[in-house]
Amino acid sequence: MEIVSTFERVHQKLAEAQAQRQISDDALRGSLHSWCLSADIFGPPPSDPFSDEYKAHQLELYQQIANKPYDLSNEETVFDFDRELERPYPYGTQSASTVGSSLIGYGWLIQKMNLPAGSTILEIGSGYGPLTVHLAQMGYQVTCLDISQPLLDFVKARTGGQIETICGDMVTVPINGRFDAVIFNASLHHSLEHQSVIDRLETIVAPEGVVVFMAEPITNWWSKIVPHPWSVRLDGLSVWTMHQFGWLELGFQKGYFVKLVTAAGWHLTHYNLGHASQTDVWIASRQKRRDSRLTWHSRLQGYSFPLDTAVINITHKVANLLK
Repeated sequence: MEIVSTFERVHQKLAEAQAQRQISDDALRGSLHSWCLSADIFGPPPSDPFSDEYKAHQLELYQQIANKPYDLSNEETVFDFDRELERPYPYGTQSASTVGSSLIGYGWLIQKMNLPAGSTILEIGSGYGPLTVHLAQMGYQVTCLDISQPLLDFVKARTGGQIETICGDMVTVPINGRFDAVIFNASLHHSLEHQSVIDRLETIVAPEGVVVFMAEPITNWWSKIVPHPWSVRLDGLSVWTMHQFGWLELGFQKGYFVKLVTAAGWHLTHYNLGHASQTDVWIASRQKRRDSRLTWHSRLQGYSFPLDTAVINITHKVANLLK
């Protein structure tokens, strides 16, 4: 992977990606996965990841990459309603890899949640609704929360009106009632105020309910993509996305994420199928989950994991050593 250390080179790489975008979604992603922006360009952040100064540092990074200051309105998605409805995400990518990984991920999440029929679900940051459609078709009572009313209208059309919707910021929008499950499908990392989002979960999750994090960019501490406890992501795809669309693309180091969630009173279990980020699932509950006799709790790491995840993690470590 190329480590890019100047913004002149960044603009060259972004131009190359735009050319690849005309070929296919796979070509675009292949181009962007080949490089990462060096954290040395920006200097170290303040030491306290929970401080306002730390947050301000991340906003400065975002502005340099996106070429504009961050505002919540940047998260709005502009799209062609009818065209997208004809071939919605992930199918519109026409990528066997993206579609296949996504479908495997949705199935993995549904299996590991293991919710009873008719359960109530709040999906925060539902986007185009690629997960929502499966949940709604299973008969779950789904409510979608998103910053974009057009996207909520789109998901309602895609599901035949089977869902309820809430439009607003996940940090502040009023949410009535409690849900058996609250799901973040690659959405928490769009919130600068993710710490406040975690804090409010206590009031919206049913007593025996769960919080599910799927496809969130949670990395090891040595990652070049997320070089600090939480930060703007520096991989090519994230840099391109912030520059192209203005969306905030954060990432979380595993230690920070686990501390953030467990400090709010939740027990975490990590399920990782190893195929792609879409199959990385964390489930938070008020009590430790006992869904398998072959599940361990690591006091050192602060979360539980089943045997299959442990084997996959060991396999990946061995593979990295052999590279």
